[in-house]
Amino acid sequence: MGADETPIGLARRFLAAVREGKTDELWDLLSPAARTHVLDVGEQIGVPASIIGRMRIGTADDAVRSTFLDEVLVGIRADLRDSDLDRLEPELVDRDDHSARVGLVEPIGDGVGPPMPPLPAAWLVVSRHERGWVIDRIDLPR
Repeated sequence: MGADETPIGLARRFLAAVREGKTDELWDLLSPAARTHVLDVGEQIGVPASIIGRMRIGTADDAVRSTFLDEVLVGIRADLRDSDLDRLEPELVDRDDHSARVGLVEPIGDGVGPPMPPLPAAWLVVSRHERGWVIDRIDLPR
């Protein structure tokens, strides 16, 4: 599959992959730097070096890859646990020709009273890559 033509399109694909549990799609949306970071974190939390090594060079068999990516998905969902995944929407925060920041926001309010700004669940920091737009980092509110 690969990346998307716009940062918003990329964010929509990211949200769909997280909602639907499409781990291969999720992995495809990450930049090489983001993949390296994910693998480094895996190594830090005790994923065996042999698995990390195979994932780094792309030789992990389907079962190992699937298990690892399932854990990545669990981690991302945990990071977003305070938000309703089905309500999150992408919102462009900042963009230039080579990078962008896209908020994953949750609309709030019930239509009664003054409109409220949406709550940010996370921000995707994305950049242009040879494959198109890819995710470099996921920033969370503090």
